[in-house]
Amino acid sequence: MAEITIISDLKQRHLEAWEAAYFELITHDGKTKPGKNTDNGAVIRAAAKAGMLTGDVGDVGDMTPKAAAKLAGAINAAYLEAVTIDPNS
Repeated sequence: MAEITIISDLKQRHLEAWEAAYFELITHDGKTKPGKNTDNGAVIRAAAKAGMLTGDVGDVGDMTPKAAAKLAGAINAAYLEAVTIDPNS
């Protein structure tokens, strides 16, 4: 699998698309699905759908749990960085 990275210039449209895809993936019958591994998969799939990643993630289900956790953590960190306002600016 080719290296997967997060695009460096996240826009509002990426975050809106990610949120829509993410909540669709984790919600079933009006309730959210529990579990860290389910969440990691949803984070990655939503980021791919929103155009936030370079490279082809392929079948997320075939990733190792460690690789999925690492990539999902990086996506979450990029999301937080994009929405955090610098108090000094």
